[in-house]
Amino acid sequence: VHLLIVSVGLTCARVLPDPAWMPTGREWPTGNLLVILLVHLGPSFFALAATAPLLQAWFARCYSGQSPYPLYAVSNGGSIAAVLAYPLIVEPLWPLHHQELGWFTGFALFFVGSVYCCQRFWRGNEDPEVSPNTHLVSGTTSGNNRWIWFGLSAVGSVLLVATTAQVTENLAAAPLLWVIPLCLYLLSFVLCFAADTAYRRSFWLSLAPIAAVGVALQLGMGHHWPIGVQLTVVMSLLFAGCMVCHGELARLRPAADRLTGYYLLISAGGAAGGAFVALIAPLVFVDLWEYPLGWAGLYTLLLAVQLRERDRSSQFQRLDRILVLLSFGWLIAVGSFVVDVVVDWRNASLTTRDFYGRLAVSRKNDKQCLFHGRIQHGCQWLDPKRALEPTTYYGPDSGIAVGLGALRDLSGNPLRIGVIGLGAGACAVWGAPGDEMRFYELSPSVVRLARQEFTFLSRARAEVTIEIGDARLALEREASDPSEPRFDLLVLDAFLGDAVPLHLLTREAFVTYWKRVKSSGAVVAHISNRHLDLEPLMYGMSDELGHTALFLYTDEDRTTMTYRSRWVLFSGDSQLINAARARTRSMEKPSFSADPIVFTDQFSNLLAL
Repeated sequence: VHLLIVSVGLTCARVLPDPAWMPTGREWPTGNLLVILLVHLGPSFFALAATAPLLQAWFARCYSGQSPYPLYAVSNGGSIAAVLAYPLIVEPLWPLHHQELGWFTGFALFFVGSVYCCQRFWRGNEDPEVSPNTHLVSGTTSGNNRWIWFGLSAVGSVLLVATTAQVTENLAAAPLLWVIPLCLYLLSFVLCFAADTAYRRSFWLSLAPIAAVGVALQLGMGHHWPIGVQLTVVMSLLFAGCMVCHGELARLRPAADRLTGYYLLISAGGAAGGAFVALIAPLVFVDLWEYPLGWAGLYTLLLAVQLRERDRSSQFQRLDRILVLLSFGWLIAVGSFVVDVVVDWRNASLTTRDFYGRLAVSRKNDKQCLFHGRIQHGCQWLDPKRALEPTTYYGPDSGIAVGLGALRDLSGNPLRIGVIGLGAGACAVWGAPGDEMRFYELSPSVVRLARQEFTFLSRARAEVTIEIGDARLALEREASDPSEPRFDLLVLDAFLGDAVPLHLLTREAFVTYWKRVKSSGAVVAHISNRHLDLEPLMYGMSDELGHTALFLYTDEDRTTMTYRSRWVLFSGDSQLINAARARTRSMEKPSFSADPIVFTDQFSNLLAL
């Protein structure tokens, strides 16, 4: 049966979807992703995931008297190696089609290994010296612990996914930052299952009040701490929580004859925890409340386990001391969750969540701003007389202002303007009567907030339309329609938090942009970023496509609420370039030491930026 499953996985081990699976950009993103992953990765992933517990069960039968559980530590150690190898080695060296070939080759070798292990198992059971009825290695506990296994695994999964969201959305939207919490999560499995002495229960449970206080401080005051301190605290808390969850799982493991059911419940709990954070929380919560709720759930579960084991034995005093510490931790964790909910409701005039993250409209003093996580996506003056003044990244020296000004200098005709990324709609202030502005926005929630909470769109002088969905897919559809008029200026201003979607920065994407822009027009890209230096990529793209690139830099002016920002203007029209150059300080080539970089749909390397 298992070889049949692995064989099916092998036949489906080509992971890159056929172009026929290309989404339109209007689907429910969660469901669309799940279907694509299920069809293209599901059979292979199922075969891989089903193999580890089965091999451990076979190991216990073939090698009577030896515990199979350290193999779980080896398995998770391999996962850590893979998680680190992909961004550091695989992605920078090989394009996607080579990666797919490598994956298929590796799966084929895995199939051969599975056949070998099956053969060893059959021979072992036929060997008269090895009896299939030999007593299997016993675990440390007995009894029905199924709900505990499920709960501990679910809580650990909630902590992992919620912490990753907390870090990447609220602390630092740095690329690849998800690697750190995932490695810590896997490391806790390695340590807890490698040896019985790795998890010292009294020590880790004694830290309960300290960890709870750390969670409370991080939620209440963490945004005032330096990023390095915040990351250290959050990652330390995650590791402590995972060590307790997985240490308790290892402590309560059953005898090897119940091993596969044990792993089934661990897997089910992990899936349930991940589904709660990824699927349910965005629908029922308006903020990242699953993070403090996960901690409250951890202490609730630990208290239940401790009360279940409490008795009048010689362990009475030690058990009661831990019970008191866990009770303090539970009170602090639950209190942190309640306070976090109340504070979020008070601090933001409006909060909402969707698949793409948390959005908040914050009113303070004489302005209101749209935030994605903690990254600002546009602000507007509350004074109606100043409401249409350009603010934040879209001041008079910004790329959109310079590009439109240069185009108006050369032509008195109304302009067609495309903008990838809506935000609060602040770009609309640069539209003139007779102009047409088309915004491309991925998130319906952003569109709703921009229309309801800000007046940039409703009071715009240009005619404004909004296309909801993935901008690149929409532009590709329009490029194939000869009746669709081209843009004079296309503005690339798409950010998820502080991260630029990479599929909008590849050579193929820029080829699509130029199909939608007139030969006398321009493409303007907003490249301000806290963690990535996009200038080498932009210069490489201009070199690749043969267009001149002007790198524009704006200064901060608090009186007008404009921020320091970086833009790039691309054009093949020398007159437009000269007109743009005359309007602002710019550089033909930015001052960076790295070589120009080009990303394609087959290759990208964030570490190079």
